[in-house]
Amino acid sequence: MKKVKIILPLILLSIFLSSCAVTNYVKNGFENFTTYFNIYYNASKIFKEAEEEILKQQKDLFTTKVIAPSGNATNKLVQVIEKCSKILQYHQNSSLVDDALFMIGKAYYYQREFPSAIRKFSELLATFPDSKYSLEAKLWIARSYAQTIEVDRSLKLLNDVYLEAKDAKNKKVMSNALLEILKIYFKKNDYEGIINVGQEFIKISSDDEAIAQVLMQIGNSYAKLGQFDKALENYSRVKKYTSDYYYIFKSQLEYAKILREKERFDEAKEILDDLYSEELFNDYKDYTELEYAYLYLSQKDTSKALSYFTKVDTTYQSKETAGIAQFEIANYLENVLGNLDSAKFYYDKSLRSQITDDLKKNAQFKSNLLNRYKNLWTSIRNFEKQIPILRTFPIDTTYPKFQEIEIDSSKLNDSAYLADLQEYLAEKRRADSLYYEKLRRDSLTYQANLKTADSLEVNIARLKFDLATLFMVDYNKPDSAYTHLKEIVEKFPNKDFSERSIYALASYYETKGEKDKADSLYLYLYNNFTDSEISKIVAKRLKLPPKVSKKDLPDLEYNGAEKLVEQGKYKEAIDSLYKIYEKYTKTDYAPKSLLMIGYIYENKLAQYDSAYSVYKLLKDKFPNSLYTQRINSKLIAYESELQKKEMERKAAQDSLEKKNETPELKPDENENIDDGKKEEPVELKTEEPVEKKIEKPAEIKSEEPIKPDSSTQEKQPDNRRRRR
Repeated sequence: MKKVKIILPLILLSIFLSSCAVTNYVKNGFENFTTYFNIYYNASKIFKEAEEEILKQQKDLFTTKVIAPSGNATNKLVQVIEKCSKILQYHQNSSLVDDALFMIGKAYYYQREFPSAIRKFSELLATFPDSKYSLEAKLWIARSYAQTIEVDRSLKLLNDVYLEAKDAKNKKVMSNALLEILKIYFKKNDYEGIINVGQEFIKISSDDEAIAQVLMQIGNSYAKLGQFDKALENYSRVKKYTSDYYYIFKSQLEYAKILREKERFDEAKEILDDLYSEELFNDYKDYTELEYAYLYLSQKDTSKALSYFTKVDTTYQSKETAGIAQFEIANYLENVLGNLDSAKFYYDKSLRSQITDDLKKNAQFKSNLLNRYKNLWTSIRNFEKQIPILRTFPIDTTYPKFQEIEIDSSKLNDSAYLADLQEYLAEKRRADSLYYEKLRRDSLTYQANLKTADSLEVNIARLKFDLATLFMVDYNKPDSAYTHLKEIVEKFPNKDFSERSIYALASYYETKGEKDKADSLYLYLYNNFTDSEISKIVAKRLKLPPKVSKKDLPDLEYNGAEKLVEQGKYKEAIDSLYKIYEKYTKTDYAPKSLLMIGYIYENKLAQYDSAYSVYKLLKDKFPNSLYTQRINSKLIAYESELQKKEMERKAAQDSLEKKNETPELKPDENENIDDGKKEEPVELKTEEPVEKKIEKPAEIKSEEPIKPDSSTQEKQPDNRRRRR
């Protein structure tokens, strides 16, 4: 009975607990069910439609950038994000939360919002580390980084994903990771990487269409590396993996290009003929005709090549091949026919067509060069037209010289004749005056015109140097540059552009193997030009010591003066420093040299007046110099000492003058002046005045300067007096 009492509560408890579990299970299951059908199912359906539309746009696997989705696809992706966000907000207990996060991340990726995509995939990994989507989420994170500037980080993540998928034996993720790595190598033009990773991809991938595209890229990489036989091998395998007419056609066209490169022209033409006659490839006839043009161009049949290029240009104007044909026509006109105006027209036309970015950059560069070439020649011809006019003396048309007449001496007594003669002479004087005045003005104008003509010739030479540079550097036509360089060097050996012209001409001779001519010009540069990088290059080339630059000369000379001071050769140092001051007045070495001269007088020679004279000159000439600030206090102290000495000298002189004064003697009225005796005059004896001893300044003794400056040197007082 007791056992029954114990068992009964246990049974009731177990029934209660099991009923709770069943209730929770039913509750969670119902939530998952309602979440799936009400929200997730609809979101998943919409996302699938948007993804299919986007992937149809991205037919080429090696498109390195995510193509912007259409407006319809964008709206669907926005709906997906909204619906999945509701799952995260209102159904956190649902088992579909990780599904929602994964779908939101992909929706952001397709919308090209890569930071948001990375954030959602990372949230998925952090919240559900064991989710069925964890490996794919890592792959999508790496994909997202590949679309940003962090490509190297993406590459590392992709390799990690590949190894993790390999351990998990997940071939789908492995092949997708390898495909993303291939895209990065394709973007970097890493042909070896494409070949190695591509071959690994082919081994594990089950996607035949993807394999076909990878084989195309492997073939292209071998072709870029010049391994044509391996390229042909991979191109020939493409048609085994795809039923897409485009890639079958493309592989055969590339096969024909390789045969052309190997100069197997007949085989290449046979393949092109087959492609051209096949109705399945009618949509790609423009590519075939373009390759016909290149095939004839390789065989030097420029007439047929130009004919095909022109046909492609006129027949397929809206296609990429038309832009390529226009570029080739421009290239032919420029380099073969030399018709630069027409060449520029076709380069500009190709820029308006659908061509690759690389070809567009090349066309823009060529167009700019031709424009520059045209502008240079236009300026040169305009200047050349003006020079003969400027060098021609103005023709006198306004005031012709007065006609001379012979005077009839037999009619000089005739008053009427004399009156006419006087009128003629007056008119002649007036006309001659006007004529010579105009001649004077014309002469001044002519002299000014001659200077203008000389200036124009210099400008022409400068423009021709730019033209020669264009030929030498941009067009790689040194022979065309040679004519202009030789003319410039012969006419203008000492202009600002002469050094570069001579160096360019020397380089031309060197490339032509004319070493003696080149070395002669290099030696001329070495001897006549010092302040440039070219002079240093020339010194190295000739294995000669580099010449001291003019800007380094003051420093070199100043260092030499300092060494003379160290050797105790003070007079030579002072002479050298004075020369530096006079030669480089507009540089800092002028005040610096004066400061050093003053220092020598003061501290080495103890000639303080000379030191003062130089310091005064330094202050007068360079009042704002930092070197002047160093001696301002000395000048103030010395000048105050001079004033004190002058005051003491004046006081002593005044005292002496007072003592030398004697009273005037008046004769006594009672004294007999004329007594027949003459008195000797009384000599006034004056005592020698005791001059007050003047103390000399503590630092400066009064001596005659070695090199006085008349404008600044103080005149010293003369304390000596003559005895009367």
